[in-house]
Amino acid sequence: MKKVVMTMLTAALFAAAGCALMGPEYVEPAEYDLAQPPSEEIAPLPVPVRFGVFRNVSGADRRFLVREENDRMLTDEYNRWLVSPELLIERRLRAAMPDPEEVRGNSEVVRLSGTVYRFEFDRKRKRAVVGVNYSARLSDSGRLERDAFYEVPMRDDSPATAVQAMSAAVEKSAAAARMLVQELLKEAGEKAPAPETNETKTK
Repeated sequence: MKKVVMTMLTAALFAAAGCALMGPEYVEPAEYDLAQPPSEEIAPLPVPVRFGVFRNVSGADRRFLVREENDRMLTDEYNRWLVSPELLIERRLRAAMPDPEEVRGNSEVVRLSGTVYRFEFDRKRKRAVVGVNYSARLSDSGRLERDAFYEVPMRDDSPATAVQAMSAAVEKSAAAARMLVQELLKEAGEKAPAPETNETKTK
């Protein structure tokens, strides 16, 4: 009888251990958004910006993408973005390049598109990594491209710190995209013919 009791206790202990090894019960995934910058006045661009296709070839979706040792890639099931990376970036760009009322009737339009090729956390190097190739076109008169790649250090592996670093990297990327549009407009202005004056007409 003692043997039977001992056998049953041993089986119960193994069953309990098995449950523990299976990990905790279901945990609701936490959703994160990029940090929103202060709502300060942003100088409007002289030409409206329209957003084209933003492709995402980074391998990241709403789940955090983590690069481990030997370039092994893991997805975090418990920490997710509010929307996918390309939509996070496009939304931040819209805030960085507002479309004020006074330029909406402008016949010239800049079309901005991009390809997100890195959007991940490098655990070994403790960095948030963002890589976007931007393309800006001014109607049919000019086009510029820029590869914007940024890495921002993370203090630790906590989700809050990771989000803070990624937000800073996306801020740098949005600033690079705005600068690309400004360079395109400057280049187009330098190529444009000078307006006629009375002196020009009388010659």
